[in-house]
Amino acid sequence: MPFITIQKPSGVLTISGIISESRDWTYISGTVDATTNASTLVFGGNNLAITSAGMNFYNTTFTTNTSTLANNFSVNNNLTIGGLSVLAPGSNTINLGGKWTNWGTLGFNEATSTVNFNGTALQTITTPGGENFTNIIVNNSGAGIQLENNVQVATSLNMTLGDIDLNTNSLTLGLTAVNNGTLTWTSGTMINTGSFIRWFKTATIAAGSSAGLFPMGTAVDYRPIFISAPLLGPTTGGTVTVGYNNATTNSVVSFADGLFTVVVRKDLNWTMSTAGLAGGSYNMQIQGTDFGLIGAVSDLRLTLVNSVVGTAGVNAGTVSDPQVNRTGLTAANLSNTFYMGSINAVSSPLPVTLVSFTASLAGQRVDLKWETAIETDNDYFTVLRSKDGLQWETIAHVNGKGNSSSNNFYEGFDDNPLSGQSFYKLENTDFDGHVYFSPVVMVNDGGAANMVSIYPNPASGTILITRSGNESYTIAIFNSLGQIMQIIPNNVSAKTVDVSGLPAGIYFIHLLFPSYKLTKTVVISR
Repeated sequence: MPFITIQKPSGVLTISGIISESRDWTYISGTVDATTNASTLVFGGNNLAITSAGMNFYNTTFTTNTSTLANNFSVNNNLTIGGLSVLAPGSNTINLGGKWTNWGTLGFNEATSTVNFNGTALQTITTPGGENFTNIIVNNSGAGIQLENNVQVATSLNMTLGDIDLNTNSLTLGLTAVNNGTLTWTSGTMINTGSFIRWFKTATIAAGSSAGLFPMGTAVDYRPIFISAPLLGPTTGGTVTVGYNNATTNSVVSFADGLFTVVVRKDLNWTMSTAGLAGGSYNMQIQGTDFGLIGAVSDLRLTLVNSVVGTAGVNAGTVSDPQVNRTGLTAANLSNTFYMGSINAVSSPLPVTLVSFTASLAGQRVDLKWETAIETDNDYFTVLRSKDGLQWETIAHVNGKGNSSSNNFYEGFDDNPLSGQSFYKLENTDFDGHVYFSPVVMVNDGGAANMVSIYPNPASGTILITRSGNESYTIAIFNSLGQIMQIIPNNVSAKTVDVSGLPAGIYFIHLLFPSYKLTKTVVISR
């Protein structure tokens, strides 16, 4: 087609099929329907200008030379740049409802333009070698947008509606520490494997600010991580890269975090790395939904895989959407993989700081002793006993000190201990009726339990279970939360068991005989 001018006083101009336009396209007024018949406008052949504010195209393709946008440009479906074409939008906005594909050698001259992804179904961005945008708006009411290659956004990323599927690629915001880009977040999550890279400049970052937001998570659960530097910003700017790795399992752990011990770690994590960033003092916050059973947000911790950096902050939020804080991190500390941990195996905080809990044989009875350092609203302790670590019975009650900041010492007795191996734990009840549990301890008074040995203990790869006698038995392995991990039936004598796939922690080895049952403990280390 030659030069096109549309200036209709009435009626509808219906565009059908594939129309090639090699000269300027000028829309002035009137109704244009390019969608009903799924038309495609192909621009190329000469350098040309497109004036189209007030009308929508369905598909557009750019093939050769330079197509310059004189004003905003709206495409209801797909936009394709190919061949030796250049799309030059200037400072205008491209409203796109479908796929963005750039195969062009010279491609997209982004200038100061904005691309608004406003579709109702999944929109993909395909540009071999990666695409550069100046400004992006994600306003997709369907499945969001999906990256088929790496994408860089120089100036602003506005997440209004819809997820960004990273799809193993990276999305970078900003160009340098000076031109670090801005994120405006209203809704949406960066999902699936891949990474979000942000430039940080030499300035403080307020807590909870979008300047330090990484809006990661899944299509179901928003699980962002915030970095802040409220008092001392970086002395040298650089980038921070974050990727989110989802998991639904937990690991039993044991490592100190100040006065507390982290005993459970969720296996989902946020991987983080830095480049060029130096100096500053940083805080971190993770939050989100569907982390599992949480008794109180104060029980949660932001940890590494088996240790911590910085200091536990004051948590906030709710048990359905907790906010877990970490303070006093260095720039080097940020290059780690971070996890959600808990200082209580049942995700509830103990109303006391328990220094120790021990059980030992004293003649014909078991002596149980424990020490506390701090007690808050502590009503009483219940001493529980178990033969197998699963079914528990009450053997004693001991009153607590209520509120105390000094060390307190307690003692209880089991005057009629069970034959063989016995397990004990404390049930701690506060004035509000909330119940919390201590770690489990074990006593062995000899007898049948001595017929069984487990070697090595601790173990990492395999364990050897040996016993006297020739009675058939079944092996059942439980973790410290009472979840069954393995069942191995029909054993007669020695048995080698592979435990290399079990996370580090304490496990109960149940040997089930026709007439009785034995339980041993083993520590799996990594």
